[in-house]
Amino acid sequence: GEAHRLEGSDDAVRNLTIQPEVWVCIADHYVPYSASPSHDDAVWGKDCKVGSRVNAVKEGDWLRVMDVRTVFNATSIGRRSFKLPTKIIIEETGLFLPLVGQTGQSLFKSHKLALLAEAAQPPVAREALESVAGEEAKCALM
Repeated sequence: GEAHRLEGSDDAVRNLTIQPEVWVCIADHYVPYSASPSHDDAVWGKDCKVGSRVNAVKEGDWLRVMDVRTVFNATSIGRRSFKLPTKIIIEETGLFLPLVGQTGQSLFKSHKLALLAEAAQPPVAREALESVAGEEAKCALM
């Protein structure tokens, strides 16, 4: 699913036992997914592209990738409320991503920290980053 941050005080968020965060790939190369938290257990043909966002839970030097979906909750039809009745479903994917590369460089950054770092940059540097990210996004959608 699409990576998005879980937020708010809604029952759908408060009742979750695990709350994954959004992580952004900041590596200078594609990062291979693993079937376990080990560099020796890479999943062939499955890579995280530079600039991609994933929902994951940090476990040491690894990210446990989760699938987060918001679905319509039909059981709450009939309530007198203007809020859409939704339910958040979090599923294990069985995939892991290394938070740090084998040479010690960071491969992922929390989406919150990435936004703060982007906001702190001068406007000229931000425009250059957006144009590069735009080119990466076009490649990722093809």
